[in-house]
Amino acid sequence: MNEGDGIATLMLKRTTGTDRAASVDYTTSNGTATAGTDYTAASGTANFIVGQTTSTIQVPITNDTLQEPGADETFNVTLSNPGGNASIPAENIATVSIVDNEGTPSLSVANTQVLEGNSGRTSLAFTVSLAPQSLQTVTVRIATTGGTAVASGTGQDYLPGSATLTFAPGQSSKVFVVGVVGDVRVEDDDTVNVALTSAQGAPVSRATAVGTILNDDEPGGGGTISFLSSSYSVNENVQDATANPRNSIRITLGRSGKLDLINEQSATVRFSTGTGTAT
Repeated sequence: MNEGDGIATLMLKRTTGTDRAASVDYTTSNGTATAGTDYTAASGTANFIVGQTTSTIQVPITNDTLQEPGADETFNVTLSNPGGNASIPAENIATVSIVDNEGTPSLSVANTQVLEGNSGRTSLAFTVSLAPQSLQTVTVRIATTGGTAVASGTGQDYLPGSATLTFAPGQSSKVFVVGVVGDVRVEDDDTVNVALTSAQGAPVSRATAVGTILNDDEPGGGGTISFLSSSYSVNENVQDATANPRNSIRITLGRSGKLDLINEQSATVRFSTGTGTAT
């Protein structure tokens, strides 16, 4: 019977003596299947009324999500103690085979995405699945393999990494986290690729996935332009060809805020002098 059927039904047949009531006891026992895990242990009495030639025994079967190793599993049903002047044959044991309905376990990794954030670190979480579950230990290596996101240096978007994931018997998923570097730059969404390699205990059905880092910064145009200091000074008696040519004063401006890197927007500002205490 198929594991997914849920109930194993055994038919008992009475061939003679139907002019009287009869009964027979039954009980289950383990073969390669285990009571409480693969099926529910059962025992009782099957009764036949006058004229009845058949009766049924039902044993609940566990429809699990585990891939069973090796051949189909079995349990036994034994008949005993016939009543009503009935008899049972010497071969009084029936074997029930449970056909596993799970396929071969395989590994896969799924695409994912996360908002970038403005600072600190956020987590780009990749889920690696093993389906169906296995009764054996399964391991696989996962690593970042590039993408459009910057892995290091100026404008770094994420922290590259790798890990070996171990699935204990019965486990179905693991999470691999890639750190995302938050910023306030307006830019396109970036991608980080990962790949599964060196699997042990199960094949890989999907080896690669893409994680998308979603830009969450509003376009800021050219940013904010401001003086880098609230006051400046110069010695009128000092003349230096580099630092102070022609006895001039150098005033430095800075640009900050959310810069539009997508459109590479430049910025300009007009300035003018005004009279203070100097004339």
